[in-house]
Amino acid sequence: MATKGLVGIAMFGLAIAVAAPAVSAQEAPKSGHIIFDAYVTNRIVQSVDMGIDKGIITESDGFDKLVNGIAPFDVLTFRCVQQEQFADQKWINGSGSCMKADKDGDHIFYTWDKTGWTFVGGTGKFKGITGKGAAKPIYYHDSGAQGWELIARHEGDWAIK
Repeated sequence: MATKGLVGIAMFGLAIAVAAPAVSAQEAPKSGHIIFDAYVTNRIVQSVDMGIDKGIITESDGFDKLVNGIAPFDVLTFRCVQQEQFADQKWINGSGSCMKADKDGDHIFYTWDKTGWTFVGGTGKFKGITGKGAAKPIYYHDSGAQGWELIARHEGDWAIK
């Protein structure tokens, strides 16, 4: 008898769940204007001193934190590789590419150069993402021969098609 009672309760609960109107989750936006800060640690992998000029290859990692805007992402971790050129101790050129990931394991492929940043594409909820914007450092710390840390403020527009 106890088993019939449990089956009856389970069937009653299932009937209520089926009969109740479904609560739809708010759909994530498909585009927007965004401001986010990238907290970056750069490590020098290879450096070539050419007298007045210096070329370096770096790896970096860190995380992005949403500052303003509505986006299907807030905290993303990333790993990047880049090449950069310096003259007279000043940065003059560079470019790189990054793979960003959210807590679900969905990815965004991101590139940057001195003209700005670009979302090239992605996986999962980021499939079809595009975007462009500019970035500027808002904090910088030189760690000498090891590399440097920085926070870069990014602003731009994105869309998922």
